[in-house]
Amino acid sequence: MYEIHLSESSFPAQPDRDIREITAGGLLREVAARSPNADAVVDINADGRAGRTWTYAELLAEAETLAHALVTRFAPGERVVVWSPNIPEWVLMEYGCALAGLVLVTANPAYQARELRYVLEHSGAVALFLVDSYRGNPMAAIAAEAAEGLAAIREVVDLNDTEALYQHHGIAPSVLPSVAPGDAAQIQ
Repeated sequence: MYEIHLSESSFPAQPDRDIREITAGGLLREVAARSPNADAVVDINADGRAGRTWTYAELLAEAETLAHALVTRFAPGERVVVWSPNIPEWVLMEYGCALAGLVLVTANPAYQARELRYVLEHSGAVALFLVDSYRGNPMAAIAAEAAEGLAAIREVVDLNDTEALYQHHGIAPSVLPSVAPGDAAQIQ
């Protein structure tokens, strides 16, 4: 471990570790090639039991499918907000956006309309992906209020609506866009 004495609120770079020039999508492809049958995502139900699972190969395949759908609707570099608790579709959006070159903007599922609108406006988002409700928070209703009048928002999509999530607007390109390690990936 490092013995550090901070005099300001930043941590100095540690030169003893190599930094890999790789994207989140590139790393998923690498791990899926190396360990395709290993568990990547295990959805734990509210009762504590395992629900849906994805191996790395399955996660990559589904993330690529989602990325192909997203590139028919959004241009690389555009920002999309994910407003949801931790569900598998959130992970799929994270990797789908990474593979499509989109910037994923995260929003706390406890937000109310004013807070969500602030995130939408200040991030420059063009879409909002959400769940209908979470822990009593009527998210779909709040989203409708928050997005009202925002011309930049082209889509509001329920993450649990598979048809809407994987919808294509036109023909998907056969190759996903090139994404570089220095490209913006997330705003948290």
